[in-house]
Amino acid sequence: MQSGHERTYKKDRRKFRRFECDLDLMVVKIGTKEINLPAKTKNFSRFGFCFRTENIILNERDEVDFMIKLPIDGTFSPLKGEIIWKMDKDNEISAGVLIREIDSRAKSEILEYAYNKWLNQQRVS
Repeated sequence: MQSGHERTYKKDRRKFRRFECDLDLMVVKIGTKEINLPAKTKNFSRFGFCFRTENIILNERDEVDFMIKLPIDGTFSPLKGEIIWKMDKDNEISAGVLIREIDSRAKSEILEYAYNKWLNQQRVS
């Protein structure tokens, strides 16, 4: 049986591994509307990420501005993306984002953190 948060794909179109990564995120703006709503990432890859939040109206193809908390130094870095998919369930929204703009240092820090976390989990299993 499938829960509401699982998606079934006939073909996985992802080109890069997604790493589980629970980072603080702020949804700053959707299109031209400023909102400043807290969120959390679920996973992160070279070109996209999934996040979850509550009480927000999102549509596929929306351009969204975020501030993401970097895992190592704890500062926030701007990030722009496009909503590729979204799923609503019980006032919680999960959405997939295609990254359009991110500072290269911030991206490297996030990916290194997520990869090392994944690697440590592989060693334990």
